[in-house]
Amino acid sequence: MPYKRIGVFFGARNNENIMLKIRNWPLSLQIICGLTLANIIVGFSAGYLVRNFQYDYLYSQVQRRSSQSFAILNSASIDAIISEDRPLLETIIEQTIKTDSSIISLSIQNENGQVLAQWQDAELEARTKFISFNEKINFEGEYFGTMKMTWDIERDNIEIERYVKESRFAILLLLSLFTLLIVSYLNVLTVRPIRKLHRRLVAMAKGDLVSRISIYTSLELNRLGEAVTMLLQALRLQKKKEKELNQARKIAEASTAAKGEFLAAMSHELRTPMNGVIGMTGFLLETDIDEEQREFAEIAHSSANALLAIINDILDFSKIEAGKLDLELIDFDLGKLLAEVRAMFMHKVKEKELAFDCVLDPAINFEVNSDPGRLRQILINLLNNAIKFTENGEIIIACDLQEETENQVIIKFRVSDSGIGIPDDKKDKLFRSFSQVDASTTRKYGGTGLGLAISKKLVELMGGQIGVESKVGSGSTFWFVLTLDKVKNEISCQDTDFTDVEEITGAEIESTSKKLKILVVDDNVVNQKVARRMLTQLGHDVEVVGDGKEAVAAIQSRRFNLVFMDCQMPVMDGFEATRIIRSEKIEEDVPIIAMTANVMKGDREKCLASGMDDYISKPVQSEEIIRVLNKVSVET
Repeated sequence: MPYKRIGVFFGARNNENIMLKIRNWPLSLQIICGLTLANIIVGFSAGYLVRNFQYDYLYSQVQRRSSQSFAILNSASIDAIISEDRPLLETIIEQTIKTDSSIISLSIQNENGQVLAQWQDAELEARTKFISFNEKINFEGEYFGTMKMTWDIERDNIEIERYVKESRFAILLLLSLFTLLIVSYLNVLTVRPIRKLHRRLVAMAKGDLVSRISIYTSLELNRLGEAVTMLLQALRLQKKKEKELNQARKIAEASTAAKGEFLAAMSHELRTPMNGVIGMTGFLLETDIDEEQREFAEIAHSSANALLAIINDILDFSKIEAGKLDLELIDFDLGKLLAEVRAMFMHKVKEKELAFDCVLDPAINFEVNSDPGRLRQILINLLNNAIKFTENGEIIIACDLQEETENQVIIKFRVSDSGIGIPDDKKDKLFRSFSQVDASTTRKYGGTGLGLAISKKLVELMGGQIGVESKVGSGSTFWFVLTLDKVKNEISCQDTDFTDVEEITGAEIESTSKKLKILVVDDNVVNQKVARRMLTQLGHDVEVVGDGKEAVAAIQSRRFNLVFMDCQMPVMDGFEATRIIRSEKIEEDVPIIAMTANVMKGDREKCLASGMDDYISKPVQSEEIIRVLNKVSVET
């Protein structure tokens, strides 16, 4: 209970620590309270010592007076004690009492303890402050009796208490003055500098890094002030560096934006003519031409596709470097993806008369969630590399289960070949950008040296690791390890048989769509001809316009089943035309498909956000066109 009362006095709740409250007091108040408490203790202790000293002094004085009185009584009463003359002893006692009024009782006893004479004050029993002394009566060494004397010290005690109070007051007054001086000195020495430091630190926290602080009261506080000044200088330097970094970041962002814009422009400008080259050479190969002309056309078509592959590699590498490549996480069947990849390379492998096999660990859960497009790209790059450097022997794709948890599988993918192999001192060059083992390799086999660099960056982007094991003349094994999430909901998977998989070509994809009225919107005359020829060959009615404004006018006047819309056009681009068609409800239900050379990050999303329904990139592949046509045919 006393604890609770003390806690309430100090402003603390019952369950709080009083010391925590005291710590929150200002330093000057803590010093005052501490010194005041010390003064009170010292004052009362000093009073106690003064009282003891006064009592000791009083006792010695009374004892001295008693000794003198006993000496006089001893010489005057020895004969009366021996003769036991009681009246004489009483007279002696009476005369002694008269000489000192402080004596309140006196008695004389013989050697047998018998009282011969005595006197005492009538109010002796009411007295509370007195001192008694006993003295033996001796004469020439012989014991004759005892004298007992009691002294009254009531008045002396009152004087002592008054003196003690005055002493305590004087001591407390002196200590209070001393405390005031100490507090004033400490306030100047410590409290004010600490407050000054606090104000400066608060100002620094608010961003004021201009002024500095100097403290000269003590060595420690001066060092503390120097430390704050050093911190201030460090903050100024940091702020300066942050400003420089912000400027550098803005410059870098502007450079990245310019790089992205340049990359997008170059991609568009390269893909647009490539669409014409690949499309027209493809159409040329479908005509009746002689063998020499066919050979020339096939070489041109193959060269255009090779150039497109290089453009795609450079574009992918640039997007990765600029941080503009994101992963698309979807559920897919890993076994089916591997079968498709193997089928893509069957023709190349047969041309070089190589054995080609795919070995899968039966313990692998093939229903996974990741980016199948990027995984396919990694495998394609590694297989292209393996086939390029293998003249005879075999190519093997293998997948091994490394570890499996409740939600994930860790799989090691391997692409092995029996090719020329790689020297140990050249392996560090493999995954570098625009780098191959040596110049002779580039001259003999060609390539930009980007395939492995892109594969490494894609694997790392997917959170995996990639490496190579090789021996000159014995082939190479490129491997990468990925952690793939398991599919939560089952997807449709079929058992994959790799024994009789043939090459998948565009000719195997058939158009099942009915005849459609199609509007092609493109400002490039060559691309218009490619699109018209491709769609008319599939049996559709095609109309072509050159910009978005003409497209809006055409849709207002005629009904179309499908619109292929380019994005970058003069007068009105494809985005604005699509927004007008959708917002003004000119033809709200007509499917609009972006057919564009814009393939940078965000281009697809930008097309869909403007109101388009799908997206295909240039150069246009017949498989993509047929996919869109079949989809629209089902929905209409």
